[in-house]
Amino acid sequence: MYFSFIILFTAFSFLALALPGISDVPWANVTISASPDRRYLYETKTGRPFFWIADTNWELFHKLNKTDVDIYLTDRAAKGFNVIQAVVLSKYNVTTIPNFYGHLAIDNADVTQPNLQYFEHVDWIVTRAAEYGILICFVPTWGRYVNWGWYGTTGYKLFDKDTAEWFGRFLGNRYPGIPKMMGGDSTGFWANNVPQARAAWREDPESDPKSHLGPIEDTRSIWAAMMRGFMEEEAKKGYDAFVTFQPTSPWIADPPTPLPYGHNYINGSLGSLSMDAVQSGHEMPDPTGVDSAFTVLRPWDSRKNYENIIQMRKEFSGPVMDVENHYEGAHDSFNTSKRVWNESDVRHGFYPALFSGACGITFGSLPVQQSYENISLIAGPEHYMPPQLGLSENASWHDALDWPGATQTGYVGHLLADLTDRQFKNLTPVRELISSPATSADDILAFEADRYIASMMTIGRFWVYSGWGDAFEVDIQALAARWDLTSTLADNIPQRDDLLAKHTSQYSNESAELTDTASAVLQSAGLGRSAMAQIEDLAKFPPFNHDTIALDTVQKDFQLSQNKFGKTPHTPSKGIRTSEEWYTRQGYQAIARVDRGYVWMDPETQGHVPVPLVYMIKKLV
Repeated sequence: MYFSFIILFTAFSFLALALPGISDVPWANVTISASPDRRYLYETKTGRPFFWIADTNWELFHKLNKTDVDIYLTDRAAKGFNVIQAVVLSKYNVTTIPNFYGHLAIDNADVTQPNLQYFEHVDWIVTRAAEYGILICFVPTWGRYVNWGWYGTTGYKLFDKDTAEWFGRFLGNRYPGIPKMMGGDSTGFWANNVPQARAAWREDPESDPKSHLGPIEDTRSIWAAMMRGFMEEEAKKGYDAFVTFQPTSPWIADPPTPLPYGHNYINGSLGSLSMDAVQSGHEMPDPTGVDSAFTVLRPWDSRKNYENIIQMRKEFSGPVMDVENHYEGAHDSFNTSKRVWNESDVRHGFYPALFSGACGITFGSLPVQQSYENISLIAGPEHYMPPQLGLSENASWHDALDWPGATQTGYVGHLLADLTDRQFKNLTPVRELISSPATSADDILAFEADRYIASMMTIGRFWVYSGWGDAFEVDIQALAARWDLTSTLADNIPQRDDLLAKHTSQYSNESAELTDTASAVLQSAGLGRSAMAQIEDLAKFPPFNHDTIALDTVQKDFQLSQNKFGKTPHTPSKGIRTSEEWYTRQGYQAIARVDRGYVWMDPETQGHVPVPLVYMIKKLV
């Protein structure tokens, strides 16, 4: 059995500063902005840091009535989501399938003839979401209507440069400040028969894969025209349009086309994106599988999206994110003969990407992303849409709201919830501070996929994610030097034990819930004896127990007496167990040491004493 855990070393935080507001729309308080030279997002009105925690509900506008929208938003807001990614022009035949109230999105299959009754429902949802503190991110159109996408010759196109710009202006004028995610599961270079070409090759796998593929069309100018419409209309309302691009996976690799990152389709004279994006997708490539020889298409390994984040940060100066990682409840490659992605896979998709520098995360579950409800529970047969992508016909998006991956998505935000603007701006991936234990025969930095180990720091904070719970060592001396930890604590937190203990108890509780299937959590910050006592008290109650978390603050020759310990303000009166030897006998393992971790102020002499630290952990079996 494997374990994953997160370690956080935390110091202190400051108050965030607010910036003046701008023009008002009903969703003004939830709009966001990006800077081309900053790695993270911020709230447009206040300037406060914003970490994107999105759910995927492509069919939100098309399938849900107002009652269901309220049920859905209430749940997602309670779980900590702050963004919903939804498609304006549905992927499931926008010209013939209406929304719940019987309204098509466009009339006469013409995107320059939007049905205003349909968009009044969109207005209501966007405004309602803002009341819950949630920002709707538009996917203006599914890519199939620009380049046939994954429907190929069974589909049709609705956009050229002129109609794309018109529609962009329509959305920009009506919804300024709403993020626009172009691409819609496609790329800027595509052929009109990709799925049919793959099917034909499967019938004749000895044939040349490229012989089945139609001509590749460059549709970048169409997307650029749509973006120009957003930008010019939103500028009239006082907004800098927030635009990104959702590519697909797999992509056309033979003949070669650019890697599917948003910045490879919108750049130079075509404009620039607010945020770069990738879809790491839903596949775990199988080199022995039949499709591995279909060289026309190449997929990402969705277990390695940290590689995508690292590469985008090298090539794009602004914020970057994986906007579609494997859906909870979906089969690998949407192939029902393969394994199903679960909540553990969801976590593995979040934390390595985050700690590699992503500005946010996007969750998806297979029933919710298509708003699927089984036929026995729908209002009438006209509202039924067969399940897609291998989903069981007995599934229900209502039931899937409480799948564990959805609940655990919100915990990611808790790690960053109280960061100041200065801390947020200084979030930095720092894998170089992690190394293998001296007793380990493995190079832990060589571990890949769901065993990958990632780390990130900012001023006063340090996080490590170990996918399988592998032991590691942290260069605490280098970390302390970057924090200037000793002077910070000595000068700014005279009641260190009390204040830091509160931070540790708070975060330990949330992180323990994050991996309550026996993962180990360690969070500390040069804590004194009062923190140790609080942790031991906390360990008596679920989800904690005595094996879940351990922290030893000092070596044996620096133990406080019970008398001196009792004089510290707000300290519980109990026996002290702070000896490293004691914890070692209980099965704990030291994972990091520092000779001068923080400065403790003696309550009797008021003298400052440098305190050595040892961090210990025991895995729950």
